[in-house]
Amino acid sequence: MGMARSWTGRGSARAGVAGNPSDALGGAALAVPVHGLSATVVLRDAPRLTVRPIGGDSGWGSVPDLVDASARVGHDGAERLVTATIVTLHRWLDDQDRRPHPSPFAVEWSTEIPRSVGLAGSSALVVATLRALCARWEVALAPEDLARLALAAEVDELGIAAGWMDRAVQAHDEPTFVDCRSMSPDGVPAMRVVAPGEPIELVAAWDPHGASPSGRLHRSLRARWASGEDEVVRCVDELVGSAQRAAAALAAADLAALAGAVAASCALRDRLGALDAATRALVTAAGDAGGSATSAGSGGAVLIVPVGCSATALVAALADRGVPTAPVVLGPAGRSSADPD
Repeated sequence: MGMARSWTGRGSARAGVAGNPSDALGGAALAVPVHGLSATVVLRDAPRLTVRPIGGDSGWGSVPDLVDASARVGHDGAERLVTATIVTLHRWLDDQDRRPHPSPFAVEWSTEIPRSVGLAGSSALVVATLRALCARWEVALAPEDLARLALAAEVDELGIAAGWMDRAVQAHDEPTFVDCRSMSPDGVPAMRVVAPGEPIELVAAWDPHGASPSGRLHRSLRARWASGEDEVVRCVDELVGSAQRAAAALAAADLAALAGAVAASCALRDRLGALDAATRALVTAAGDAGGSATSAGSGGAVLIVPVGCSATALVAALADRGVPTAPVVLGPAGRSSADPD
C-alpha cells in the first residue's frame, strides 16, 4: 500500500495596528500578520469525514473549569469553524459548476494562537482550512476570494459578527490596509498590501486571562452604528484617518509616526468604549516599558511600537511582568523572519 496522501494549510495570527474596529463599521484599518503564531490544518484521505485536534486535550478538568471557560470565551468550538468552512467552499464551488471530488477525508487541526485574546485565532483556523481544502481540491483562490469565503464561513454559516480586517491580512499574509469605504460591486473592500521600506520590529502581547469573544463587542458597536449614534460616527471617521496615517508611516518605516497613529487609534477605541480593562492594563504596561500600544483586536491583546527602547528590551520588560509576547518582524517584502517560507 502507498502512503496516505495529505494536504496542509496554514493561517497566521493577526494584529491590528490602527483603525480597528472601524473596518466592521464601514471604515478602514491596517493590520499585520504575526507569523510566529499560527493555526495549521492537515487533511488526509479517510473512509469518513472527521474533524479533530492534533493530539489536543478536548475536555475540561472539572465542571467549574467549563463554567469559567464558557464565561470567558463562550461555547465556540473549533470543529464548527472547520465544518462551516468546508460547507462554504463546497457550496461556492458547486455554484460555479466546479464540483470538488466528494471523497471523505480526516481533518486534523492545531493552533499556537491564544484563544479569544484578539489575535484572530478563529479566522486563522478558517483560512488554514481553506488553504488545505484548496490544495486537496486543486483550487486556486485570489486573496480577495479567500478573504470573502473566510468571512462567509463565520458570518453566513455560523452567524458570528465579524469584519474584513482579519481575513484580508490573513489571506494576503502581509501587512494590509483594508478600506471598507471603497467597495467593489460584489461587496469586497479595497485591500492594499503595505510593505515597509526597511526592516522594522513590532511586538504583539496578550493577557492569557483577558479572553472574551470579539463577536460580543462587534454586535454592540454595530447596533450603535446602525442607530446613527453621533459619537460612533465621529470615532469611525477619525479611526479611518489614524489607519491612513499608520499605513503611510509603515511604508516609510517611520516608527515615531507609526507610534503616534497607534496611540491615536487606541484613544479613539477608548472613546468608543471598546478598550476593556485587561487591554488597557497592557497598553499601560507597554507605555511604561517604552512602547506605544493599541488593542490588536478585541479581547486582551495589543500591538506595540517600540519607540523609547528596542523591541528586545520591550519584550524583556513585559516578560518581567509575566506578559507573553510574539515578535512581528516586517521587511520590504512584508514577511516575518519567523515565517518558514
